[in-house]
Amino acid sequence: MTEIVYFQRMATSKDEIKIWLKQSGHDRNWLAEQCGVTKNTVNNWLSTSIDLPAKSLRIIESMMKADAEKLDTLQPSLSHIVIRVNSDDFDAWSRA
Repeated sequence: MTEIVYFQRMATSKDEIKIWLKQSGHDRNWLAEQCGVTKNTVNNWLSTSIDLPAKSLRIIESMMKADAEKLDTLQPSLSHIVIRVNSDDFDAWSRA
């Protein structure tokens, strides 16, 4: 019997966004322009417990994905890990 398992990725964390900004050479002013908000708004998103609005988070995740795809094109052997496991191990990892 084939079992189909779906995973929903957790929202991108604020720390991941900060790291991406630094690695991509962008700053909070640039991010604010991309999201159509002020730099103070971006500062609040990244420095307080305020949640990012869904629309802005989608914009940021889209830009992060585009950057990752560019990196994959440049360094495909460094950006992927493939682990083959049997279904019992996979199920145990998924539950964890």
